Amino acid sequence: MMLLGLIWAMAAPLLLLGAAALVVAALRRSGWSRRRRWVLASGLVALPVAVLWWQDYQEFVSVCEGAGKPRILARASADGIFLDSPTANSFGMNYLHQMGFSWMEMRSIYERGKFERVTREANGQFRTEPVATVSARYEVRESFEQPYPHTGLGMRQVIDRQTGQVMAEAGTAHFSGGRARWVLGAYGSRSFPSAMSDPEAFDQYYYLAQYTLGNRPPRVPAR
Repeated sequence: MMLLGLIWAMAAPLLLLGAAALVVAALRRSGWSRRRRWVLASGLVALPVAVLWWQDYQEFVSVCEGAGKPRILARASADGIFLDSPTANSFGMNYLHQMGFSWMEMRSIYERGKFERVTREANGQFRTEPVATVSARYEVRESFEQPYPHTGLGMRQVIDRQTGQVMAEAGTAHFSGGRARWVLGAYGSRSFPSAMSDPEAFDQYYYLAQYTLGNRPPRVPAR
């Protein structure tokens, strides 16, 4: 299934070519030249697809403008964090694997209202144990929502739990291609921030906690 999805994502625009060929064939008796028929067919096929894509893309743009650029308002140093995220027990492990934190507290996926602490030991292994309550001063809060049918938004904040101060925040959004995605495939999708067009902002979003609480060289000036 993954292979079929990859083939579709790369080859979907061929459907537009096929639709244009059908229009060219339908205009065969018009007396127009083949070139003129192809020009007209291309416009008849491409224009409605472009209009649909552009309308849905504007929703994505509004979400990106609302999220804005990553912001770091204050910094501190911490060995561990409380990660409040629905993906804490999966992708959240990157805070220990990649970002240099020694331990992490998170909500238990087995018992609602309880917490666990994951510690990275000297041999590189991880130890998980239940804890009565959260002890970390700093919280990394991640949330995910779907403001529009074709656009998803993820927000990330670093919060000082003692003072309630939001120390840093950043957002990421993904656009599936909208109603035209079935004929545009991967070519209609967009991401914010883009790792290709804005690698610095992408890096700041991904490593926001490390920039704020760790030893990663700062790229976003504190304000």
